[in-house]
Amino acid sequence: GQRNTAVQLRVEQSVENRDALAKYVYDHLFDFLVATINRALRVDATRVKSFIGILDIFGFEIFRINSFEQLCINFTNEKLQQLFNEHTFKTEEAVYRAEGVDFPPIVFIDNQPVCDLIEKRGGVFTLLDDVVKGPGKPETKDAKFSQTLDSAMKANEYYVPANEHRGVQGAVFSVKHYAASVCYSCDGFVEKNADTLYPDLYDAMAASTNGLIASMFPPGSEDDPAAKKATLGASFRKQLAALMDTLRATEPHYVRCVKPNQFKRPQLFEGRAVLDQLTCAGVFEAVKIRREGYPFRFPYPYFVTRYKSIMSTNSGWVDFRSRDKRGQAEEIITMSRQAFPELQRGRTMLLFRAHEYRVLELCRALAVDRVSAKIQAKARGRLTRRYLAKVKTVRPTLRRALASKDLGQLEAALRATDEALGVFAQFEVSVPIAEWAAAKEMVVTIKEAIRLAQMLEVACEPSDDDLAAVGQPEAPALEALMRTLTVDCAALVAKIPIEPSFDQWVAYATDRFATAREARLAPRFEAVMRELERDDMSELYAEAKRLGYETPHLAEIEKLVQMSEEQLLKRQYARAHETGQAQRAREKEIALKEVYLNQYAAMFVFERFALLRDQSEYSAAATIGTLHKTEKKETMLQYSKHKLLTSLTRLDNKTAREALKVYRSIMGFMGEKKMYASADLCAEVVAAGLANDQLRPEIYCQLCKQLTGNPNPESSSKGWNLMLMCLLYFPPGDSLENYLHMFIRKNAPVSMRKVLTKATHEIMYQDKLAPEPPALQQLNDAVERALGGNEPRLRRKNSDNR
Repeated sequence: GQRNTAVQLRVEQSVENRDALAKYVYDHLFDFLVATINRALRVDATRVKSFIGILDIFGFEIFRINSFEQLCINFTNEKLQQLFNEHTFKTEEAVYRAEGVDFPPIVFIDNQPVCDLIEKRGGVFTLLDDVVKGPGKPETKDAKFSQTLDSAMKANEYYVPANEHRGVQGAVFSVKHYAASVCYSCDGFVEKNADTLYPDLYDAMAASTNGLIASMFPPGSEDDPAAKKATLGASFRKQLAALMDTLRATEPHYVRCVKPNQFKRPQLFEGRAVLDQLTCAGVFEAVKIRREGYPFRFPYPYFVTRYKSIMSTNSGWVDFRSRDKRGQAEEIITMSRQAFPELQRGRTMLLFRAHEYRVLELCRALAVDRVSAKIQAKARGRLTRRYLAKVKTVRPTLRRALASKDLGQLEAALRATDEALGVFAQFEVSVPIAEWAAAKEMVVTIKEAIRLAQMLEVACEPSDDDLAAVGQPEAPALEALMRTLTVDCAALVAKIPIEPSFDQWVAYATDRFATAREARLAPRFEAVMRELERDDMSELYAEAKRLGYETPHLAEIEKLVQMSEEQLLKRQYARAHETGQAQRAREKEIALKEVYLNQYAAMFVFERFALLRDQSEYSAAATIGTLHKTEKKETMLQYSKHKLLTSLTRLDNKTAREALKVYRSIMGFMGEKKMYASADLCAEVVAAGLANDQLRPEIYCQLCKQLTGNPNPESSSKGWNLMLMCLLYFPPGDSLENYLHMFIRKNAPVSMRKVLTKATHEIMYQDKLAPEPPALQQLNDAVERALGGNEPRLRRKNSDNR
């Protein structure tokens, strides 16, 4: 017997075998799904007389590199375009010949030569099959196929050989399709067309224990490599031929899908791309042919049915003399009194163009209007007479009900009228009955009066004592009651009284509304005019207007809300003094000061503080021993690690010496000098400010100096905390206050700016300062209260940590 021989394959051969098996499985799995779905949808063939099918295919494909797949797809599009040509153009010509009418010659682009180039014997597909089945190594067959094509097709005007492609290397050829010329690369053509699956792979899959897999590989089938002879191209042509036979046996309709852009984006239209698609699809050719021919084709019976109204005249209907539809159509054309030079009379139909169609439609519309008016006049006259006869029977009933003014009788009369008139009740719109309309209006009026009376009764149910007990009524309830009184009730009161008690309820409710409105708004006006807050005044003003409340305060509020912020603050300050609100007066005075600082910020630059020494005066205090160790005069008001030459402000000698001691304490607390128990130094600074009011501006000036341009974040943070401690215990003085405010605005950290500003204002209004210097614990508590507990507490440092 024969022995199995193992053959080692190259890497590329293994990849080809793997890909061939994957394609085979995918192809047969797809066929299995289609067959399964078709079996589920299949019906009895004897009952099927016709069907509707949808063919959805790829459009024409032109890529940078086009291969065997693109040739198959584009060949399919060629065949479908050929069918479209036959149906649109050749069928057009066949209709004219069958009807025996004169028609202009139809010229269109026939793509039959391109189809022959691809599919006929000696064409691309057959030459490709010959190369596949012929001798030669697989790796040389693509080049051989290219040479065979160029040799066989060089005389064909729709074929472009490889040597005529500029800038393109390799084995290529081009086909001039109906849509565009497409360049195909021959690389892989032979392998893809051969679609080779080795027998051992086929046998291995056929022996699978999976039933579905094994069914895809039946032994001895036409797909078995041992029996398979047809190439992929041949199978494709065979299936396409069957499809074309099916399509030619149907009545095709076309849906042209046009992509507005190449990026699949909404709201983007590329005109050039759309124009190319319409041109390639032959749409413009079809439109041109239809416009040059006779697009309107009406069989004689349909023409007579649609346009026979033209036979009517102002004096009546003109009867047809002819018995057959063609003769009747001629009579209609004659009756229209219009010339139709482009109208063609065929054997079974009339053929004409758009101009004739528009004229016929205009004649028909005029005739329909003329006839319709006469028919409508006759019908309306008859119906109106019948309607008026019925009205006469119900009018007495309606009059009796109106005289009674009783809701029950009115509703009964309306029901009786509806029953008597029946479908003629719709005529009431065009031929109104006065009694009927009056009865309907009276029913609505009575029901509305009853409804409003019940609403007023509920709204006014509590007594005066009850109203006072529950407090002021809510604004929405009052506004709803006001709308009811001023809109709904006022409209009914203007009419003839229906319910005797209704006017009484309106009067009572109006009085109750005025009382409740006064109870709600009067105290609020008193409170608002005491405070004069803009938002509160605007809100109360709007509510008073909605409720129709009149008070002299409204005119005053109109003036106040139009004032500037500064003017209103001055009025609020004056009103707080008038009403004895000391704390509020202080708040408004502070607010006024903030406005003043906003307006005149440029006046209060720290460096221009009047009590500061000038730089020359400051530098003159330097001695020979200190001249080379101390700061220059230009840095008098900027951060420095050196000691002061003298006080920054003009002080007597004794107080100036105290100022230098305070500065050493400030530097020690801020970490600029290594000193024992530096946390206690802040208490020393505060104590010095409490003890000597002349030192206070100096202390704040020293702090401002050390906080100006300080590069050390930790030192700067301690300096701002020390300034806050000072502001909690002693003021900077009237002369420095505004300068300090502007310094804080410009330089303080955002997290502390608001707290420091508030502390500066409050200390200026403090009547009494602390009688004795605070301890460290007291300073800690004061800072935590000011900062809301977010700042770390000050702690004493041991001597080892200096």
